[in-house]
Amino acid sequence: MSSANARSALAWAGGVQVIRDVAQFAAMLVLVRLLSPEQYGAMALAQAVMGIATLIAAGAFISHALQVRDPDTIDWQSHFTAGTLWNAGIGVALLAGATFLATPIWGADVGLSLALLALAPLLGGPAEVRNSMLCAHHDWTRFRLLSLAGTFLGLGFGIGLGFGGFGVVALAVQPALFVLPAAIDLFWSGFRPTWRFDRTYYRDVISFGLNRFAAGSLGAARGFAEQTLIAANFSLAVNGVYSRSVGLSSLLVFRFGAGAVGALYPILTRAESGSPEFRRSAARVLQGVAWTAIPAAAFLATEAEAIVALLYGDGWVDVAYLLPAASAFSATGALHFTVSRLLLANESRRASLVIEVGSGLVSIGLTFFLLPQGLEAYLWALVGVGAVVCVCGAVLLSRVDAIDFSGAAVAVAPPLLASALAALSVYAVGPIFEALWLPAEVGVLAACFGFVYAGVLLAAFNRPTLELLTIVPGIARIGTKKRDPIA
Repeated sequence: MSSANARSALAWAGGVQVIRDVAQFAAMLVLVRLLSPEQYGAMALAQAVMGIATLIAAGAFISHALQVRDPDTIDWQSHFTAGTLWNAGIGVALLAGATFLATPIWGADVGLSLALLALAPLLGGPAEVRNSMLCAHHDWTRFRLLSLAGTFLGLGFGIGLGFGGFGVVALAVQPALFVLPAAIDLFWSGFRPTWRFDRTYYRDVISFGLNRFAAGSLGAARGFAEQTLIAANFSLAVNGVYSRSVGLSSLLVFRFGAGAVGALYPILTRAESGSPEFRRSAARVLQGVAWTAIPAAAFLATEAEAIVALLYGDGWVDVAYLLPAASAFSATGALHFTVSRLLLANESRRASLVIEVGSGLVSIGLTFFLLPQGLEAYLWALVGVGAVVCVCGAVLLSRVDAIDFSGAAVAVAPPLLASALAALSVYAVGPIFEALWLPAEVGVLAACFGFVYAGVLLAAFNRPTLELLTIVPGIARIGTKKRDPIA
């Protein structure tokens, strides 16, 4: 994987991700003032059911196309046939489930949310085929433009419906609209389905998809159990507060790392498994995720009350109580996701499955035995599980020659130290700026955190910092050594 190709992928992924996140952030600031915690809680419960459906949907099988080293050998007709028919069945099942959930036990909003969410898999088959097709051929421009179009389409309709007083519909209609442009573009590009299906070709695809299903099934089960237990032991309003704390931390901590891995994954899979090229690339990817997710979580946890007051307003003050734990959970989740995807890119499917199943079993146990005792303790327990999984994943990556263990250590240790020192600096100077207008206070403290964080990295970890900068879009090559760290 060359630095130029990595920069190209990250330029589109990073630039578009920033635009998408800003748009989603702005839409959230509007909708959180139009909808109640109960409505967000109902949507979160419906999304938990949808999470199980997404797990078994065709996307897990169609994503096998990104594993193929030669994209010209991919049978897109078989992917389309299998994906469309399979997702149609899932959509019908979700509609049936929506009827069951629209009862006094759960509330009409839960059933209505799930019924609208059922539209997403119906469009998801063609959309997944188109997105995988573009990623396999590294057509980042078209892929990201379609992603942007779906984002603005969904958010625009959501905000309009929110102002129109349609309640939870403003949230539930968005997922289907997100994938609509990609589904349309598949046919616009000239693809015409023949409904052909090659069973021989699809054997390995099914094997890959079942592996992904097994890996993700426990996580989806935990999400469903989590939402139902919160609703049963607390209330939909508490569920709404929990979903907003996890949602905010996911947006500001997890999202960039996951987006970077998604952008670089089709490039990673072009390198031979276990090769020196793959190990160098894997080290840079893990470093990039850790060096962004860890400081973001640290700042969000340090300034939780001010950030929640600024973004959500007085009606959501309880979110600040859970935000430090939720931020740490999102950071370990980003690293966990990265380790798992690196193993998968290295064709170490069994190793990836081992860490997913192991962490899933432990997390489900915590959900049933610890969640009813309190949400904060439950989240911190998940953080501990995530940290252990990350260490185990790094060991597995080293054993299958997907990364050097020293590379994993360099990826994690520096941002932990730099983030701790930056957080202490913000804690120390914070009282000085309390009298400022709230947006100015958060902005000044964010700048202070970033200055200390970057200063520590450049002063104490100069070489790995400069090596990472070589794949950052728009930053000129720094240093005198000519070796390309990712080539």
